[in-house]
Amino acid sequence: MSAPARTGIEVNDAHSGLSKTSVLEVIQPKTTKDVQLAILKAKKLGVALSIAGSRHAMGGQQFVSGGIFLDMRKMNKVLRLDKARGILTVQAGAEWPEILDF
Repeated sequence: MSAPARTGIEVNDAHSGLSKTSVLEVIQPKTTKDVQLAILKAKKLGVALSIAGSRHAMGGQQFVSGGIFLDMRKMNKVLRLDKARGILTVQAGAEWPEILDF
């Protein structure tokens, strides 16, 4: 995987800080292949996998205790704009700054 994994750490939502959750590992994929490898790793270890973009949900639903957490913020590219249909395609971790810069 492109980004080193961190293990045994606590993650939390970005706003309230009320969803502290201890996860087995945090993986920051940069490619679709990295995501696939993370899914296979979770399957091999027999643990749940959770995923979040910018951690804005305040109910903790983006985390799973003891599982692998995919932090999608490194997958933040704008991929294409279909002006005719008004459709912008972005990666899962894209935020407004990347979209506005595009």
